This record gives sequence, C-alpha cells and structure tokens, in this order.
Amino acid sequence: MGQLDITYRRNAGQSFMILPQEEEVTPYEEEMLKNNEIPVLLPFFSFREEGERQFWYDITGKKSVRHLFGQEGVKRETLCQILLALLEAYRTLDEYLIADSHICLNEDTLFLSGQGAKDGVYLCYLPAEREGLEGQLRSFYEYLMPLVESEDEALVNLVYWGYGALCD
Repeated sequence: MGQLDITYRRNAGQSFMILPQEEEVTPYEEEMLKNNEIPVLLPFFSFREEGERQFWYDITGKKSVRHLFGQEGVKRETLCQILLALLEAYRTLDEYLIADSHICLNEDTLFLSGQGAKDGVYLCYLPAEREGLEGQLRSFYEYLMPLVESEDEALVNLVYWGYGALCD
C-alpha cells in the first residue's frame, strides 16, 4: 500500500483530514453508513472537487496516533488501551458488515479522543481495496518498533510479540 495523500483543513472550530478517493463505496456499505452512525468510525462526508472525489473526516478534538506518540512517546498502558479498543472497534464493524479492507489503519488515520485511548479509537473508513486487518496491523507494529524504548522491557516484548504473532 502506498503513502496516503493526506491534507488537513481548519475552519471555525473544526478540523478535517482530507483523503482523495478513487473507488466508489459499495452500495451495501453506502446504505449502512448513511443509515447508521457507527461510533468507531471518524465522522465523514464526501464530495467531488475539480473532478476528484474527496472524503473529509471530522477530527475536531481528536489526536492521531502519530501525533500522540510524537508528543508523549509510546507508553505501555496507552498502547494496551489502543489495542483493546481496536479489538472492540473491529467487532463493531463486523456487526455492520463493513469490510476490514475498507478501513485505513495506520498511525496517521487512527485517532483517539482528546481524553485518550481509554475512551476508544476512531477508525478511518476509506473504500479502496487495501490489505485486510492483519496486514495493516503488521505495518502498524513495524511503525511502533523503532519508537519503543528499550528501558521498558514489557513494552518492547508487547510490540515484538504482537508483530511476531502476525507474522506466524
């Protein structure tokens, strides 16, 4: 999966993450998203601008994992909360029959509320075929590996164990 072309915009108390979208939403998922507010997904809307379809995600009051870990470093408790919240989030998506390959899971598109991971995570729905959950989690662990401090042996073990479990 290539690098995402993410842009950000702010206006009158709102912040948005904007991603271009080349593929159309599957009819079932479009109806499901239109008729249900799925709490684990970033709120979004889409439209065409200069012939390009864009998805605008409301990230007001939220922090990306990259931003959080850049400010605070990777903490074991926070990472455990994120991983548990991800498990619950994907269970919720499964109930709505949203394909895991239509979730863009990485350090730039995984958001936490301003209160942190204990209040849950927000996933980015982006209807384009990409790796499923396992491949995206593997990439997420690869992002984490150079960030974990060797002084916290339990954190290092958690990250490397999680990565190893995905590679077996």
